[in-house]
Amino acid sequence: MRRCDRVALFGLSAALVDIATRPLVSLIVTAHKEPSQHIVSVFLRPEDLSTLMLLATLLALAHIEKTATDIADEHAQFV
Repeated sequence: MRRCDRVALFGLSAALVDIATRPLVSLIVTAHKEPSQHIVSVFLRPEDLSTLMLLATLLALAHIEKTATDIADEHAQFV
């Protein structure tokens, strides 16, 4: 796995963990209140979507680069 792949996958996993843990944090912050007043806040910020799109694009470009390298290597064998 190339460096771009790793960066994109680690970034995607970190962004998804960040999104998934926000409701848990809001529940922990309101844990001292009565059970009827616990708040679970689920939301997405615009930065989350732009980060996910950027990292998905980086992952796609890494796969395109790997495929292009494989094709170039195969072409070099013929020549």
